[in-house]
Amino acid sequence: MKKTADFLKENMPFVKLRKNHALMTWDDTEYKIPSDLFPVLNKPSLRYFSYADTDTLGANTKLARIYDSLEFKVGFCYSNIEQYSEALKKAGLKNFKIYTGWVITYGLPVHHCWLVWNDKHVIDPGVTLVENAYLLQAAELKKNNPEASMDEMRELFVSIHKKYESANNTEYRTFGKVAPFAFYIGTETTPVQGRKIFNKLMKDYPEHPSYARGGMNGQGESTLQTMLRNS
Repeated sequence: MKKTADFLKENMPFVKLRKNHALMTWDDTEYKIPSDLFPVLNKPSLRYFSYADTDTLGANTKLARIYDSLEFKVGFCYSNIEQYSEALKKAGLKNFKIYTGWVITYGLPVHHCWLVWNDKHVIDPGVTLVENAYLLQAAELKKNNPEASMDEMRELFVSIHKKYESANNTEYRTFGKVAPFAFYIGTETTPVQGRKIFNKLMKDYPEHPSYARGGMNGQGESTLQTMLRNS
């Protein structure tokens, strides 16, 4: 855990690790994960995943070929992982676990589902280079043009996404090593369990800070994902 803690200290200093939970400070408010506001099932299996403690995977493998053969839907992390895990099972590849929990990228944690291969490789169609490239270029656009409209921001996002349209999933979606801008906190659960957790959370906390303040809708779809779906 020290390797992960050192990475966070340098790259995500607003996140601090404890033995059984993480603390995140955002807008002068401290959040505990897991907690009632950020719940998980099966707490004994709680794990952290970051760039510092995961490894890359080879692109010329059956695992990669299956990943590249599938079409994943934006904003459907639970069904995406169901689809991929079923394809792996059919191919006789079973050395994986499914996690649900929370992922932190550029704001408060959002509920998510991902797959871990061989205990050290994160496979996640939902965290991509598209978002990172957009956020970096959008910041530059806003710096140069503070009055940039939503239409301009949308056009920027669509133009970046088009650059990746012909790329393989393994080239721009998380495949093995966690992206340096992401951090995962989760437990071994099924996508069905994860979906139930999220639905209950939205019912209990309709103004949940990750969604009400994070530009996301009640289905867990981010502003960027909405732009992509409507592009």
